[in-house]
Amino acid sequence: MKPSHFVLRGNVSAVGLLYLKKSLSAQSLQTRIFNCWQEGCRLYELELCWLLLWPCEKLINTSSIGAYPVIKQPCANGTVYSTVSLPNEHEYLSGSLVVAIEGEFRAFELTAKFETSPSQWLNLDEFSVAEVSSLGLPPQDPVFNMSPVDGDIRELFDQPKKGPVNSRHGRDVSEGNISSSWVTSLTNYLRQPKVNSVTGQRKPSFREYLSRMIMMSALGRVLGARQAGYMRKMLELFENGSLDQALKHAIPMSDARDAANSTRMSMGLPKVLRSISLTLNRRQASSSYNVGEESSDMLRATYERAFQQLDRSGQHKKAAFVLADLLRDYHRALEYLVKHKEFVTAAKLAEGQQMSIEKVIYHWVLAGDLTRAINIARTSHRYQAAIQVISRYNKDVANKLSWEFAELCAKQGNYLQAVNNVWDLTSSKKELMPWIKAGIETQAGAKPVLLVKALNLSSNDYFSSLIELIENGNATQINDCISAFLTSPRTPEISAAAKLTLRYHLQHIAVGKIKYHAKDVKRLLELTDDLTLKHEVRALSLKAGNHRDKQASLQDNAKPLEYKLENIGSSLIYDVVELANGWLLLAKGSAGLELCKPNGATVCFYSQPCDHIVLSDFGNRALLLSSLDEYVQVNRFELMNRSVSAWCELKIDNFAPSYDGDQWLISRGNKVWSLDVFSDSATALWSVSDLPYPVTALSRSKTQLSFVCIDSATSALQVWRYTLPMMRLNQRDPISQDDLEHYWPRSLLSNGRMLVLNKDNNVAIFDRMIRHTELALNGRLIRDSGSEAWLAVQVENSENQVHINVHNIENNAISDCKLKIDCTDLPKNQQLRFRICENRIQIFHSTGRVWIFDLSDGVLELNLTLIP
Repeated sequence: MKPSHFVLRGNVSAVGLLYLKKSLSAQSLQTRIFNCWQEGCRLYELELCWLLLWPCEKLINTSSIGAYPVIKQPCANGTVYSTVSLPNEHEYLSGSLVVAIEGEFRAFELTAKFETSPSQWLNLDEFSVAEVSSLGLPPQDPVFNMSPVDGDIRELFDQPKKGPVNSRHGRDVSEGNISSSWVTSLTNYLRQPKVNSVTGQRKPSFREYLSRMIMMSALGRVLGARQAGYMRKMLELFENGSLDQALKHAIPMSDARDAANSTRMSMGLPKVLRSISLTLNRRQASSSYNVGEESSDMLRATYERAFQQLDRSGQHKKAAFVLADLLRDYHRALEYLVKHKEFVTAAKLAEGQQMSIEKVIYHWVLAGDLTRAINIARTSHRYQAAIQVISRYNKDVANKLSWEFAELCAKQGNYLQAVNNVWDLTSSKKELMPWIKAGIETQAGAKPVLLVKALNLSSNDYFSSLIELIENGNATQINDCISAFLTSPRTPEISAAAKLTLRYHLQHIAVGKIKYHAKDVKRLLELTDDLTLKHEVRALSLKAGNHRDKQASLQDNAKPLEYKLENIGSSLIYDVVELANGWLLLAKGSAGLELCKPNGATVCFYSQPCDHIVLSDFGNRALLLSSLDEYVQVNRFELMNRSVSAWCELKIDNFAPSYDGDQWLISRGNKVWSLDVFSDSATALWSVSDLPYPVTALSRSKTQLSFVCIDSATSALQVWRYTLPMMRLNQRDPISQDDLEHYWPRSLLSNGRMLVLNKDNNVAIFDRMIRHTELALNGRLIRDSGSEAWLAVQVENSENQVHINVHNIENNAISDCKLKIDCTDLPKNQQLRFRICENRIQIFHSTGRVWIFDLSDGVLELNLTLIP
């Protein structure tokens, strides 16, 4: 409610507001005062009104407020607050309030006894304390939810711990003549090519060369004599029965190599152990000792005798130390520990030495730690191995793990695998119908088999869908149906569908699309029990079944297929992925996310911002990334429910462009994490946190992970390669600038090989151990995308023509262009992006054009123009 009249009108520089008590109810007055309250305000409760004073003046419009504006005016003793313009000569106390009420001026002293606080109006009884997360703090690093095996189990022996052991991989040295003259030998070494053109072997490093020269000199003979004296003393300790001292002085068999075959000889004596303790970590010797073949055999025999003696005396842990640390026979040590019921030690040894996942899981089950066995199975995605092992000891736990595996597969979008995992475990298979239904809708590759399984459950709702698929399906889908029929019971619905499937199958055989397999046809005939079909099979000329489809694949083409992309479109997009059911998911930056059909019809629109999309391997889920300053907001998309949900905020440097539906790989600094996508926050199931240098590139496929660490000081690289899904380190390859020669790394493939570029704009697939061939681009390289089998490069030539050229990769060599896509007409001030996903290349322009090519035959499968 506004006052009846305003003495001050228009825009006024006010220092506060005055509210008459009789103008509004008490609750309305309190609400208005709260709305105008700010830090530093003062509030006075007077006889007829409330006075709110601001800490500084504000310019307000009197027509837009529901109170009297208060201004400051000078007086003889200072200043007063007033709601009207006072005469020039007035005598009011400085700091008081002067108001006009009923035609008279009245003054109120603003003393402390009238000052109050609006906080007394708040009733806290209706509020409760809620736990909230701060929006101001940066996101925390992912939390690792499964601690690794302790690499040192000396607490089992009640011994003090050793210091850390450094290890380094050696490399083979090509044989050659070493001159007696150091100068001549050094000159010959420097003149050697980095790679032998005949054998393909690389030149040894300078440290390896220097080590060999020292050992063949007089100094080497002195060092050899010292090492021989050390070995003689060690053997005497074994002969005298001083086993504890002898074991501390013992040389592991992997260190006692023949000097002629060694790459790096030790310049000192072996380190004496402070305690006899089993080493769990996998390690290789950093150097070797000058031990001949006869001495090596003698060492082995000595260690075997020591093992037998310790075994007879009941010192089983020390006996295991001899097998594992000295003889380096880890499998034998494992069997020995199990034999003597040292199950926990055996399990730690199996995991620490990176033995097969089946063996690790088996020994953790023996140790009674099912939780760790299941965690390892989940981390390595080896559920089947865990189920087989656990089922020998506990069927209930194995069945429970089978259901957990099935639920994980369903979350990943692999509904067929989920159904198969528990198909034989449930008596009421109708419990599986939600997964079967979801797979039919979203998992295109599994649709034929899942339709047959739905028919097995007497779900006639899917009979017409199965018949439609059989009538319109290709040879692959028909074969999938046949495989499912062969394991199905005979019902009227199954027999009818199998009969139609067999007819189309015979047609494919007749035209030579597929081979004839008499066994499968015979079993289908038994399922259909149709005499007419039996006569058709007998009359069929099986010669056609021996012919293969003569259609040439793209990689066999001698000349490239050529296309030209046209400039039509006006809808801004940042990223596009093709989902399992053929629909498209479009990232539109701050404008949100759009789900549309191949014809461009919008299915759903989401308000969550998205700049980049990370698609799951099964194509039914995706991670939606949007940049927030130096952080990334990650949301989760699910095709089945067509829903988007918030997940977490991360600070990351690199991330994998795809994920398996369960774990997503990211890196920051010198750390790499595999995040559990189904957790409520950023939780890591696997991590590497002690890399020597920051990670600068990361690439992943279904079976391989690779990342590159670069030393900024020396520009030296390390390429780390892992096998997925086991997360097992395969290779760590150091690459120096000398190895790269005149190349610059451009991008990283999932198999650890790099696309490199030289000053002449020639590219090559670089691998330090494999010879590579160059490909001339005949232009400036703009962008590239590659997989293990294909490479796509965007090139601008001297005539300003832009093309995307697709090449096949085989045996580390890049083929000639197989697919040439002309992009010259597209606006150059907008971004053109592309990515290779398995056997398809997706191209999209930021103006709203999307093209998808099938790389098996080079066919353009989608040409879409998005209209806003």
